[in-house]
Amino acid sequence: MKSMRFHHRFLPSGCSHRSKGATYLPAVTVGAGVKWEELYQAVFDRKFVLVGGGSSSVGAAGGHPQGGGRSPLSPTFGLAADNVLEFSVVTSDGSLAVANRCQNQHLYWAMRGGGGGGGTFGIAATHWLYPALDSLVFAQYNLSTPDKPSFQRTLAQFTELHPSLERAGWAGTFLITNTTELTLSYLLPNSGMELASATLGAPLEELAREDPQLRSSGSLQSFPSFQEFRLAIQCQGRSSCRDVDTATTAGIPLASRRIPRTTVAYSPGNLAEAMVRIRELFPRVSLTGVFVGGGAVSRDGRDNAVNPAWRRVLWHVMAELSAANAILVDLTPGSGAYGNEADFDEAQWPVCVEICMKGVGERKSDEGNGMTIAKEQEEIQASGGEWKAQCTPKHAKIQKV
Repeated sequence: MKSMRFHHRFLPSGCSHRSKGATYLPAVTVGAGVKWEELYQAVFDRKFVLVGGGSSSVGAAGGHPQGGGRSPLSPTFGLAADNVLEFSVVTSDGSLAVANRCQNQHLYWAMRGGGGGGGTFGIAATHWLYPALDSLVFAQYNLSTPDKPSFQRTLAQFTELHPSLERAGWAGTFLITNTTELTLSYLLPNSGMELASATLGAPLEELAREDPQLRSSGSLQSFPSFQEFRLAIQCQGRSSCRDVDTATTAGIPLASRRIPRTTVAYSPGNLAEAMVRIRELFPRVSLTGVFVGGGAVSRDGRDNAVNPAWRRVLWHVMAELSAANAILVDLTPGSGAYGNEADFDEAQWPVCVEICMKGVGERKSDEGNGMTIAKEQEEIQASGGEWKAQCTPKHAKIQKV
């Protein structure tokens, strides 16, 4: 359960060097009992980085990558689900299975982003490793105004910066503490102070020069590695990071919403208005923007069960309470929540979830919430038939129609 095995040149089980697209990659295989904090320290000691979770006590082989798995390194390397090379699991019938691109491909596809659980119990996962970052710039700024109208204007201008920040490679979080103030903590991997200043520092200074009501303060700080940044900033100078409870804050459950790139780029005013309205109507509700979309997350060719909305987003915004989050839902129809940080009291929380591979079931007749099994769909369609899913409180099944 606590095993960690590092591979200099990993080839998934069942694949050969003659397999189509065969590549040998540095990787680490971890047991289900390994926590992210334990894995980070071992990986950093070997001069690598990987895409992982922020909560130190979360298992590195479980729900984080299976639910998609965001990270401040996602714009650089993709979601955690994009970086799992192999799973070893016990299926619901008690069988041991290895899932990768060469065997049990349906299971491999579904476990990368389809959600934790799903009829399997993970024994081990193999994560792709990347060379340690050459450098990293950390930005921390505070923007405040004397009143709500001026803050909403500033928030819209701040939002407008993000398409260019995405192109530069920035990622991070911002916190809207009230209707007149926000604090941002962003990082720029594998880059130096010159690019950081030109793409973030200078634009924020320009906003302050153009608006005498805006008070802006902050700094840029360079680190030689992601490990040193993490210990100094995320772990607050300690030798390891303590866990962070992101499921609730002061007993209030989280809800979340993915904000598409088009909304950020073309409706910054509406988005700013919505976020200010949340803070005004729900003064006790925390509102956090997570800038982890774009870049490698949006890259074409990611064939897994991650919600396609992830490929179109720039922000992932967390707001306590579904009532507050509903304002963002109205602004972004067709987007969705992040399953690992979703509100279990949400009105549209799925009971029987339909999961099918791309191109499968395009002619389906789905009567209500359906649960489909990709392999069964393909078998039915191969025989020339169509299919429909039936869901009851006790079970779901596929039948030929």
